[in-house]
Amino acid sequence: MVMDSTVEIDVAHIHGIQVAAKELGDQITDGASAVSDDSGDLISSGTNEIKSIVGNVATVVSKLNNYLDHVATSFYKADISIASSISKGGVVESYGKPKNNTTDTSPTDGEKAAADGLP
Repeated sequence: MVMDSTVEIDVAHIHGIQVAAKELGDQITDGASAVSDDSGDLISSGTNEIKSIVGNVATVVSKLNNYLDHVATSFYKADISIASSISKGGVVESYGKPKNNTTDTSPTDGEKAAADGLP
């Protein structure tokens, strides 16, 4: 099984959803004039609610896009930082053997056993 850590967000698709939601809201017309009784008020009220919901969907999609962009940027920065620390040898050297021992205590027997056989 090949594992790919790359996740691509299709910005054009997200934008398309926003545009489609707005266009849908613009195309919904109030059919209250088609009836001659009191139900026209209910039709108008329902139409207004539908337009409001469609507008909210467009807003949610926009905010989701911004959130995903922020998450992706944060992961990218964290990845760069971790890679930099590892390449400088400041975190670990060769699969977990500390290069820079900053503790005043010696490794325990369990730690020595866990590190035994590592390159």
